[in-house]
Amino acid sequence: MTDKPPSIIKPTMDTLENIRGYQSTIYGAEAKAIKELQALGYTANEIVQCYVDEQKKPFWADKPLHLMSVKKVIGHWKAQQKPVVEKNKYLAQNLPVRAAR
Repeated sequence: MTDKPPSIIKPTMDTLENIRGYQSTIYGAEAKAIKELQALGYTANEIVQCYVDEQKKPFWADKPLHLMSVKKVIGHWKAQQKPVVEKNKYLAQNLPVRAAR
């Protein structure tokens, strides 16, 4: 039997409550987003950091940012966090080599 990793919902929501200064009014929906992100391999720190980085964008200046929106962009956000050297190494190993013409 495989042990499930401990849930990151409560610590993530507590951290976001501290950042926001209020408790989520859509806790259930945001908790579901965290659960889905954890199943995809994202950590609480990654979720919170992506939230903080997204919140800084001008688009979110006059509206609330919810984790359902973070869920939509976290893959792109995480890819942008990798150093260029790592990205180039990955590309070199995984892209087909074109024959010289």
